[in-house]
Amino acid sequence: MPDYHYDVHMTIPGSDATVHMIFFDSFEMTDESHLTKRDKDAAAVALQFLEDKLSKSTATWKLVFSHFPYVSASEHGPNPDLEALIKPILHKYRAAFYLNGHDHNLQHTTQTDLGYTLQHYIIGASNGVTNTWPNVGNVPKNCKRNFWYPVVGTASEKKGGFAVGELQPDQFKITYYNEDGDNLYEFTQPVDPLAVTTKQPDSGKSSDAPEDTPEPEASPSDEPSDEPESNPNPNPNTNNTVPPVADVESALMSFTSQTLPTWILLTLSLLFVLWIN
Repeated sequence: MPDYHYDVHMTIPGSDATVHMIFFDSFEMTDESHLTKRDKDAAAVALQFLEDKLSKSTATWKLVFSHFPYVSASEHGPNPDLEALIKPILHKYRAAFYLNGHDHNLQHTTQTDLGYTLQHYIIGASNGVTNTWPNVGNVPKNCKRNFWYPVVGTASEKKGGFAVGELQPDQFKITYYNEDGDNLYEFTQPVDPLAVTTKQPDSGKSSDAPEDTPEPEASPSDEPSDEPESNPNPNPNTNNTVPPVADVESALMSFTSQTLPTWILLTLSLLFVLWIN
């Protein structure tokens, strides 16, 4: 990576749709991993970078990546420090998703607040998994837990996993796999047409607040409960599988070598999040 904070611009081939990928360092924004006091000046720099990039972005897709989650049912979430800092910015400029690691498992959570829906993707299982879910009851009430892996009391407790993202002009599809390449879960997120027209407002609330956007469809579609054991995965009936692989990197690179350049960059971004956790 070129720096602690950086961004990438691209156009999806064969279309006018644009992508703005923003990477920022969230380490100094939380006390969680610090043995000493965190550097609030460094946190302010990271926060300003995130807001500057999002406020000026006119991309079809605004994608945000960092190491720490602020919504998680596992050991490292929820994180109120981080939520207080970055949630207002992500909502203000309608980022499409916030993708991170840190918790050593796989999760997908949908957060809906004031007519805006943000997808939270956690991909932290490249080096094995931590099968503990102490914060199931602490996930914010405006969040829906769609997917979590591994499941307590199953063979998946010892397995790792990874994810592949496919970005098209009108949708983003993410597929989670276990270490054997079995398709565990997939989710298709439609583009937010309001994100392209979102401008930096003069106040915290626009005079023409957007209507609620329709809920994207996930597969499997079973409603999740507060108990991880009821998670409907792995999915034995899926046709979307990849051959067993020796490691996460070879799986991702074999996928990207057969796909569009836009997918290559997005997949490498997922690999980046896997690597830093």
